[in-house]
Parts: sequence; structure tokens; C-alpha cells
Amino acid sequence: MSLTWRLLRGGGRRGMLSTWLTLGAVVISTGLLLFAVSANVAFSGRADRGAWRNPVQATGQPVAIEAGRADYVGDRQITVVDLAALGPKAQPPPGMARFPAPGETWLSPALAELARKLPGDQLAGRFSDVTGVLGEAALVHPEELVAVVGHERDAPAMTVSRGDSLRGDISPTKVDSLAGVPSEDAEGYRILALIASVLMVVPLLVFGGAAARLTVARRDQRLAALRLVGATPGQVVRMTVAEAMIVAFAGAVLGTVLYGLAVPLLTRIRIGGGPWFASDLLPGPLVVLGVLVAVPVLVGLSAVVGLRRVVVSPLGVAKRRRRPACAPSGWSRCSRCWPWSPCSARVRASAWWRWCSAWPSSVSTWSAPGRSASSAGSPPSAPRGRPSCWRGAG
Repeated sequence: MSLTWRLLRGGGRRGMLSTWLTLGAVVISTGLLLFAVSANVAFSGRADRGAWRNPVQATGQPVAIEAGRADYVGDRQITVVDLAALGPKAQPPPGMARFPAPGETWLSPALAELARKLPGDQLAGRFSDVTGVLGEAALVHPEELVAVVGHERDAPAMTVSRGDSLRGDISPTKVDSLAGVPSEDAEGYRILALIASVLMVVPLLVFGGAAARLTVARRDQRLAALRLVGATPGQVVRMTVAEAMIVAFAGAVLGTVLYGLAVPLLTRIRIGGGPWFASDLLPGPLVVLGVLVAVPVLVGLSAVVGLRRVVVSPLGVAKRRRRPACAPSGWSRCSRCWPWSPCSARVRASAWWRWCSAWPSSVSTWSAPGRSASSAGSPPSAPRGRPSCWRGAG
């Protein structure tokens, strides 16, 4: 471990640049991964918090009657839930300390604030005897306008059917609990969030793994040198994995901290009718622990995959030998790669063109004492010596 730490700190300017690039990539991957997971959990939380407003017909002894209707103030919808207890066993709805008594009204924080701002005849006059404020557990998002009104069991609001379901009205329903079921819209958002999380997590994991290869590529020469002086493949793998996981763990911790600091900004994103509660986007301890473990392990595995060339052939890595590449700036070098490649054909055609252009003026050069006239006047089968364009073909 001490040698790994020395290699990490003593990598030079290029080595430290690669380390910082890897650290930044892991930080970004960790933050986006936490956002993807938290968004899926947040939509599930929204669906669960709004389920109590969708009553389910009682299958046993009913304990309460629940109904719902939609009201409006300006262009904003108000969700009004009417409740009546059928006995002392009725449990209070989520976000309320007790079951509302007949005549009592509980308002959401946003609705209570709006009622104070608007004139009484526009909003506040619709609700009498405002008793309390609904908690976060009763609301889908912070700006939701919700009112819970208590009634007697034989009140008209608890006995008259309401048929306009498209408008948001729910007829009185006897229930044995206020658990309810999530709405179809909430289930749709939950499914879309799950799909988006899967589509986002897979590329992020690939991106985080590819980031590990930045340091592996810069580390090849040092590790190959260690192999040449006697280090075993196992020692090289352990040092590389330790170095990569140290950087990855630091990046994962930093990414988690930065994500937590960014949560107040993320809560302002309006999806599904309003912004988010901060608790929706804060991942649980198990999620954070899983990310802090998964990211370094992924980076370590990617580092092991990238080390295959170093472990198998350290001498080639140390000498930095590469197969020549075909490029416009090096036509002559490609003649060594493949005799019938386009690069090689161009080199030979260029040489023959130069020889043919200079042949009439250089006949005397080929006509020497001891040669016959026929041999002197006929071109050779190939130019003698290598043209200047072949000098790099070695």
C-alpha cells in the first residue's frame, strides 16, 4: 500500500493530470448516479403520499367514509377531501395528528398562505374553522393545495354521489383504512422514472469504468518497469487496483457531498405539478453506502481489464512499440505494413514516375563500358537504389 501511494503521488505532471481527470469523471458519475436513483425513489414516495386520497371500498368493517372533489382558485386546482368517522377506530390520515372532527378544516401550508393573501370572499370564506395545517406526509409536493374537511356521517357531502370523475370528484366510499391506492398518473410517473433510471445508470457505470482507464494508460510504463525488475503479475494487479480504488473512493465521497449540496437547487425542478421536497431527493443511507461501494469496485475491475497488456508483455509497453499506422504524412512507412496496401502502391508508382521522367537524360549513366547497347538503352526492371521517398521504409 505504501508503494501504491508513492506511485500515485510521484506520477509526474502527466500522471497527476490523469488522476485528476479520473477523479472528476468519478465525481460526475457518482452525482448523476445518485440523482438517477433518488429520482426513482422520489416518484415512488410521491405515489405513496398521494394514495390516501384514492379510497378503496371496504371489504370488512368500515371505519370511515371518504369522498373527494376538485375546487379552483384562479387557474390553480384545490383538492378537497371530505371525511367522516364511523367509529372510534378511525385512524387519522397521513400528515394529521388526529382524525378531523365534524366542521374542522385542515389546510396544506401553500393553501393556508394563499388564503391569508387573497380576500376572504375569494378563498378563505370557503373553509370555516381552520384547525390545523397538513404535514408533508399528506402532500405530493410542497406547493400542492389540499384541504381536509370533517363531516358528520349523515351529512349530504357523505351521502350524495358524485359522478364527475373526470373533474376529479370521488363519490363517498366506505373504507376500512385510509391507505388507499396510488393514482394512475402517479403509477405512470413511477414507471417512467424507473425506465429513465435504468437508461441513465448503465451509461454512467460505463463512463465511470472508462474513466479508470485514464490512469491505467498513463501508468503502463511505470508498471511495466516494475515487472521487468521482478514484480510478479499479482503484485502489479494489486498495486493498480489499490491506486484506482483510492482515486475512485475519493471521487465517490466528493460526488456524494456535492450532490447533497446541490439538492436545494434540484428541488426547484417542477415535475408532475410542482417542485420537490428535499427529503424526496436525499438518498437513504443504504443507497449512499451502495454507491460508495459499487463505484470503487467498478473502477477497480476496469483497471484490472486495462492491465492485461502490461502483465502479459511488459517489455513491449516499456519500449512503447506500436504497429505503424497508415497516415497521409507517412506513405513510405506503410509499405512495411502490407506490400499491397494503397500506401505501398503509391510509393512504388511515385518512384517509377520519377525514374521515367529522368530516364532520357540519364541514359549515359546506365550506358557504361562493358554494357551492350541494348542493355544500355533499355530501362532497368526497377530503379537502382532507393528513392528518397523510400528511405523511411527501412
